[in-house]
Amino acid sequence: MTKQKLKSYYWLQHEIRQQRGRLYRLRKKQELSGEIVGDIVNDYKTGNAIPLMIQGIADEDFKLPMMIHLLEAEIEQNIIEAQERVKEIEEFVQTVEDPRMRELLRSRFIDCKRWEDVAASNYISTAHARKLIREYLQNLPQ
Repeated sequence: MTKQKLKSYYWLQHEIRQQRGRLYRLRKKQELSGEIVGDIVNDYKTGNAIPLMIQGIADEDFKLPMMIHLLEAEIEQNIIEAQERVKEIEEFVQTVEDPRMRELLRSRFIDCKRWEDVAASNYISTAHARKLIREYLQNLPQ
């Protein structure tokens, strides 16, 4: 596990929330689609203008269900991949044997606390918190 992977935790969670929001909006849009549109044109077959009603589904609404289906599949796959990476990070933090280090890692990378807050909640200085995490991550087998 690298510091970069640990740092990505927040953004992975953010991405998952954003993707779920996109799915919700797409599904809402699909519920609202399918509206029948119409227009009146004049038919001049007989030489006189005869009003003629034309009805149908708008072109956008006709293509929308297929487009939404493809986007939903892609978004759901993105969510699954992000959740797997989040799980990997959480499992890594849980496997740390030293409870103090586990709490420091969880505070900084999973709870996304600022260094000052990490230090204060663990009763150490900011510099010491940074040093402990940096040394721990440097000593991990690659």
